[in-house]
Amino acid sequence: SIVGEVAVTEEGQEGGRKVLTVAVVPSANAGMAGRRMGAGNDEKGEGQLGIIASASSSSSSSSSASVLVPRVGDEVLARVTRLNPRYATVDVICVGTKPLLKTFRGIVRVQDVRPTEIDKVEILHSFLPGDVIRAVVISLGESRALLLSTAKDIHLGVLQAKSPFVPPHQSVDMVPISWREMQCPVTKKIQERKVAKPN
Repeated sequence: SIVGEVAVTEEGQEGGRKVLTVAVVPSANAGMAGRRMGAGNDEKGEGQLGIIASASSSSSSSSSASVLVPRVGDEVLARVTRLNPRYATVDVICVGTKPLLKTFRGIVRVQDVRPTEIDKVEILHSFLPGDVIRAVVISLGESRALLLSTAKDIHLGVLQAKSPFVPPHQSVDMVPISWREMQCPVTKKIQERKVAKPN
């Protein structure tokens, strides 16, 4: 599993190529991040630990990412876009370690957030827009939206969340301190989340 912070960057079009990069980057709680990805550190031991995937959509390429479709049972990376009391809406951006050149819409329902105390789950205390989550596809759903779950395993949930307690230009990542809380390292303020396997 991917442990640590996840950076998702879409570099746009260059010379007929669209590049989507998803990377694991270090943090105080990164644990074994990068070891399974097979990528080394930079000279200072800092910076990007591992590139999960990079894909091209050039016409000369037959990249499998261009035809990759999430299936039931697949683990995916997704970015939270909208919330309501019943579910979180997300954009699915990767299947496993493979980026999707076409974004798929997904939904995490309140009953699929965690396996225990389901009646106490609140979507607004589990995710926030902009969070990057790891989830598993449990159904193809309706209205062309995938049904996702973060309740199947402890390594599913929020991988990266930006702190709302500092100015946006600082782009500070929250740090997991338990399976249900993340903390701003600058202000020390805490927010609830459904955290993916904290250390």
